[in-house]
Amino acid sequence: MRKTLAAVGLCLALFGAAGHATGQNAAGPGMDRPEPGHLLADQIRIVLRARGYSDLGQMEREGNTVLVADAKRYGEATGPLRLDAKTGQVRDERPLTGAQAQTLLRDRGFSEVQEAGREGDAILVTAQRGSSKVDVRVDTRSGAVSQR
Repeated sequence: MRKTLAAVGLCLALFGAAGHATGQNAAGPGMDRPEPGHLLADQIRIVLRARGYSDLGQMEREGNTVLVADAKRYGEATGPLRLDAKTGQVRDERPLTGAQAQTLLRDRGFSEVQEAGREGDAILVTAQRGSSKVDVRVDTRSGAVSQR
C-alpha cells in the first residue's frame, strides 16, 4: 500500500506540477482530453515555436482542429490560427513576409540582412554570417533557408 501511494504521489509531483509550469493554463476547452492520435497542448506549442510562432493565445479543440486565439510569427501578429490536431500543421498558413524572413535569419545568427529580391515562393537575401557575406534564399512556405 505504501509503495502504491508513493508511486501515485511521485506521478502527481512530476506530471501535475509539470502541467502548470509549462503553461497549460492557457489551454481551453477540449485540450485536456485529446482523442487518440491528437497532439497535447504542450506538443502543439513545440511545433508552433519550431515554425517561428510565439505569444500563443488560448487553444481550443474542435474535432480534428485546434484553434489558437492569437499568435505572432517572427514578430508579426498572425491573428487566429487553425491547426490540424494530429500534426500541429497550420491550415491555410500565409507565406512569410520579407520582414518575417529577415527576423528568421537574425534569429539564426545572420546579421546585416537585406532583401535582394524575390523568385517565385522564395525571398532572396544578402546577409553577413560571421565575417563572410552570404547570399541565401528563404522559402516563404516552409521557412527553409539555403545558400544560393
